[in-house]
Amino acid sequence: VGSHDALEVTWSHAVNSQELLAEAVTGDTLMLEVDVTLRGFGTPAQTDVPVAAHPPVVDSDVTVEEWLEVVLKTDKGVKLDFKSLEVVAPTLRILHSHRHHITRPLWLNADILRGPNAAQGEYQTFIPAAEFLSTVNQHFPNCTLSLGWNTGFYHDRENEGYTREMVEEMHAVTKDLRQPVTFPVRTSLIGQSLDNLKWLLDQSERYSLTLWTSKGDAHRLYDIVRLRKAVSPSRIYYDFPKQVVNEILSDAL
Repeated sequence: VGSHDALEVTWSHAVNSQELLAEAVTGDTLMLEVDVTLRGFGTPAQTDVPVAAHPPVVDSDVTVEEWLEVVLKTDKGVKLDFKSLEVVAPTLRILHSHRHHITRPLWLNADILRGPNAAQGEYQTFIPAAEFLSTVNQHFPNCTLSLGWNTGFYHDRENEGYTREMVEEMHAVTKDLRQPVTFPVRTSLIGQSLDNLKWLLDQSERYSLTLWTSKGDAHRLYDIVRLRKAVSPSRIYYDFPKQVVNEILSDAL
């Protein structure tokens, strides 16, 4: 994105079925995100075939290979959101076989560290950082890494933010990587995390943030605009529905 405003990068989230894929490739969003797990993961019927699904769902009507074959015929960017370590290498082998056609942004996402309110998270498996990064660097290093924390959100008590310890731990993991790194940040938690997130961005020009939100989370537009005004607009992506992006734009002008 360079010096541009990363708010202009638009997202289709959880494109995990043939129907959603058909809709997304003809739509106007720039980046398509898919959740990736092994078919039957964690069941006696587990296979080594990566499919587009978010656990506890472990099957889909579209495999990752089929998904990529469709998307790579378009000019859309790709974000693969890995849900287990076991699915990473098989997926990267598929990517490697298509490497000559990958001339667009490619993001590889994994939650690798314990983050705020993690006990309240919906899906509690995180992927070991060292194994994930060595697998990526072995099979498909030419990417943007999207490295996040397991998080949760409490509706009935005060929520923890991203602490200095959490961002320092993340920087320790990512400081020697060659790739650009974006950190997915739960938007409902940025109000109490602003200084620490800014500290993290200040550690490397390779770093950016990607704001996301979960259904039912309470977030304040005020916090988003505060963060937006504190750092360069090229360094914050917004994985939000279009109407939320429009609200941010109108508030930030």
